[in-house]
Amino acid sequence: MVSTHESYVTEYHVGMVILSILIGIFTSYVALHLINRDATSTRNDKFWLVSASLVMGGGVWAVHFIGMLAVHIKVTVTYNIWLVLASLCLIVLFSILAFSLILHSQERKTVVISSFLMGFGIFSMHYLSMRSMQMEANLTYATFLLLLSLLAAIIGSWVTFWLFSQSRDATWFGKVGSITLGCGIAGMHYIGMSATTFENLDSHQHNESFGGYVLSGYTIATTITIFLLILLVLLLFQASRDQTMQTRLLVSEEHYKRLVELAPIGIIIHKFGIIHFINSTGIKILGGTDAKQMIGKHFLDFVHPDYHQIIKSRWKSIRNDKPVGAIEEIMIRLDKQPIYAEVSGSPYEMDGETFVQVFFADITARKEAERMMYQLAFYDALSGLPNRRYFAKELEKEMDKGEPLSVIFLDLDGFKAVNDTYGHDVGDRLIQHISTRLKEIVPVKAVLSRMAGDEFNIFLPDTNVEETKRLAETIIQSVQEAVIIGEFSVFVTSSIGISYFPEDGGTVGALMKHADMAMFEAKRKGKNQYHFYNR
Repeated sequence: MVSTHESYVTEYHVGMVILSILIGIFTSYVALHLINRDATSTRNDKFWLVSASLVMGGGVWAVHFIGMLAVHIKVTVTYNIWLVLASLCLIVLFSILAFSLILHSQERKTVVISSFLMGFGIFSMHYLSMRSMQMEANLTYATFLLLLSLLAAIIGSWVTFWLFSQSRDATWFGKVGSITLGCGIAGMHYIGMSATTFENLDSHQHNESFGGYVLSGYTIATTITIFLLILLVLLLFQASRDQTMQTRLLVSEEHYKRLVELAPIGIIIHKFGIIHFINSTGIKILGGTDAKQMIGKHFLDFVHPDYHQIIKSRWKSIRNDKPVGAIEEIMIRLDKQPIYAEVSGSPYEMDGETFVQVFFADITARKEAERMMYQLAFYDALSGLPNRRYFAKELEKEMDKGEPLSVIFLDLDGFKAVNDTYGHDVGDRLIQHISTRLKEIVPVKAVLSRMAGDEFNIFLPDTNVEETKRLAETIIQSVQEAVIIGEFSVFVTSSIGISYFPEDGGTVGALMKHADMAMFEAKRKGKNQYHFYNR
């Protein structure tokens, strides 16, 4: 069918795309680990099956909605809550069916059926979620790419389940299987997005409405973040449960040492400081090649000094035969490189003496992923400055102190002309240059942010009129200086509006609105100047 409507152009945020793929691989790894745990369990324990299905369904769901947040469409999008929840329930149900079959039998026919169920579940979840979108646009699909997206999900599932049927006990299965399944999920999503056309509605048309409650993309992003946190809790619960089960199986200290030597987490046994044992995983985490490099040294040599007192207080609990829960701390490798680690401890009896048994895992990659998510949520990608959300949050915290402050709203004069004359690449570089200048000008105590386009906000805490005037004059003088970008010498000026707390408003919204109004008054009076808000 040939559409007569103009289509919206879709662009992708590469960082969010990569994040969605990594989440798909990570959740696939966890799901396969849990389902493999169920396969090796001697009991009829459905906990692992349900957990794996929830993780798998939540992972596919997270990939889809993070993938949707990666898409930039010049139209407001909300989501129908009931269809969003239905899409989640749908993929969890298909995951239970697929995992149940592959656990029951690893024959070729079962592998094919399980792969089709999982692939079709991923496919159905995607297009039901697309159906939940509410916007001023019609969605149409290219049939060939639509079918190709289904094929990608089935192939990714088939390769993973085939590997499960052949090599699920191999050490490499979890990594390879998670990559094939995660890539199948991501491949289905992005091929499916390529199959989708967002057609602009004319003024007489209205998008279909499902009624009921709707969700914003940011609400779904928050939900995904909560899901990932729950996933981590599930992993900790699993690790704790496995540890308890292993402890019950110990028949001797020698047998236990053989078990911990092969454990996937680092284990150290020390006599309240002096290390007596470390397993191979722990040696690797701490950057060593041999246990002799650590045995005999003090445990605190491998802990950042900021955490020494915390560790010593935890030892007091262990002396009283009480295990201590997991905390995050910074450990120091042999090469003096710091790493983030999740550490727990418990008392351990050996040769009639009490030792400290430490379990630790390198979570540096996870912390980096959390940092990346924070960066995406609170910082502007182009300028590196805090964004509107960060600015409003910090401004509200400062206002709660009750001290006077000023809000400065800055808009570049002539920025549109720069874009029109030299192109958006030059415009982007101009924004970066201006951002750098502003960072050098504003006091350390101030908070500078980029709102959008050529708009910047600053709030100056614990200030007065004269200090604010001096800053505004400095900004105007700095901004109007030429910016050399390649072969071009680019000139812009700035119009600034200023509001004060508490005189000009008692809320974040009021202060920002009044500073904005003052800025427009500065533009009206001829630009390249500042103006205070007048009630």
